[in-house]
Amino acid sequence: MKCIVIEDEKPAQNILSNYIEKTDFLECIGMFSQATAVPSNLLQIVDVLFLDIQLPIISGVSYLKSLQKKPMVIFTTAFPDYAVEAFTLQVVDYLMKPFSYERFFSAVQKANSMMPPLEKDFFIYTDKTFYRISAEEILWVEAAVDYVKIVTDAKVYWVAESLTQWENKLQAWGFLRVHRSFLVNKHQITKIQGNQIFVQTHTIPIGRSYRESFLKQLGHH
Repeated sequence: MKCIVIEDEKPAQNILSNYIEKTDFLECIGMFSQATAVPSNLLQIVDVLFLDIQLPIISGVSYLKSLQKKPMVIFTTAFPDYAVEAFTLQVVDYLMKPFSYERFFSAVQKANSMMPPLEKDFFIYTDKTFYRISAEEILWVEAAVDYVKIVTDAKVYWVAESLTQWENKLQAWGFLRVHRSFLVNKHQITKIQGNQIFVQTHTIPIGRSYRESFLKQLGHH
């Protein structure tokens, strides 16, 4: 689940950042000290918002009320007074500072259980035929001018779509952008040497600008 933190106190930011990093199914895509700094495009793709209530410029409650498309929200606050109002806004949970990792994990588990099930199978159209493929069987996806090449053990499919479209479809299934032309299923990687990824007997280059984020997502900093 992709999450954003809106929190104006540095120690609280650090705690949340640490808790999110410890939780396998969470990915922090933004950390902000005030709500007005959050870009609207990020709000379109976020699943969970960790929102402090006492914030500069606009309060967490007012900010939440202003959103047309609301992600799941977990309030983080030192003030118990807002609890009733928070639940009328249908937030997932209300974390009272200081909160433990156990309490945090309980809140994000609740949010995770509310996520709609992910679509693992895709129908792709190529050669005047619809083929059904599963995310798990895809080894990698490669950009090729106006097409993408979807490589599985059984077959290679050429589809008139963009790599970015497939990145959005497959991100939740452990696919990582490793190069401007390659998206790789991390579960299919056998080894990494230098700037090359080995997927079975095939090698895929790691782009210089993608290397740091790729290794970080594999758990190496």
